[in-house]
Amino acid sequence: MTVRIDAIRARSIALPFVSPYRNARISYDHLDYLWVEVSAGGMTGRGETTCMPGYHSESIVSMLETVRTYMAPLL
Repeated sequence: MTVRIDAIRARSIALPFVSPYRNARISYDHLDYLWVEVSAGGMTGRGETTCMPGYHSESIVSMLETVRTYMAPLL
């Protein structure tokens, strides 16, 4: 059985911390998440990921663009 993907939606969400997260290099008052929804055959799957600047070379903008520009059109 082949199911056709109807829609792929990706967006960023900023979730605030109750109190700032601090370490020796940086301080955060929120964390950005990438939220992706894939709809196919009347079902919707959801996933999320995050990146912490200073720990990863990816940014929320680069992840969002990768999904929208490269992954979604291929799927």
